Amino acid sequence: MLDRLNKIFAKGLYFPLLISILRALERLSIGFWIKRHIKHRGHTDKSGEKAPPWVSELYQLVFVVLGCLAIVFVDVLAVNAFMKWLGISIFVYRIGDILIFTLNWIFVHDVRLQMYRRSIAGFFLNLGELAIYMSVISLLGNCTSKHIGKYELIYEHLSGILSFSLPKLETCLPLCQILSAAELFLSVLLILVVIAGLVGGILRKEVSENKKLRSE
Repeated sequence: MLDRLNKIFAKGLYFPLLISILRALERLSIGFWIKRHIKHRGHTDKSGEKAPPWVSELYQLVFVVLGCLAIVFVDVLAVNAFMKWLGISIFVYRIGDILIFTLNWIFVHDVRLQMYRRSIAGFFLNLGELAIYMSVISLLGNCTSKHIGKYELIYEHLSGILSFSLPKLETCLPLCQILSAAELFLSVLLILVVIAGLVGGILRKEVSENKKLRSE
């Protein structure tokens, strides 16, 4: 009986299922298919296994630009119902995209040291993205007070993300409540990843220096 269980669950009881779910969710990302298409066109990084690093960075920066434009023209977007919900949909998607990438980065991806450092820089930018996108969604979805300025709202979200104390909602709408909970969860996850990455980088450097000293 035990031998059979060992064969069936050789890689664990629930962990393989978690990996499969995360990989399936990753396929919902537009960025995943863009990178896959570029890779299949023969354009890869130095390892020859992945798409060039600039693809992910450009994908991220496109959404950053969209978020900044949405903040500037948020009053215009709020007037038109179609543009309002289009804006909300785009940034809800991007927040989910960041969450899925982060979970895959932790549990699935095999991250090399150079890519590790680049990812940490990306996670720092993700924190800023989260503040911008949630501010846009809050304004378009009437989740916050109309008396607060849009740039002040970004500051409140960013400071709230860093201190785990997000701005108080002015509505009980389910969308606002769900997104607020998602923002808190994702902000905690991103900050923990950044801290772990920085600590891991320091420890790796110390280990590398110690090995170098021993070899000398």
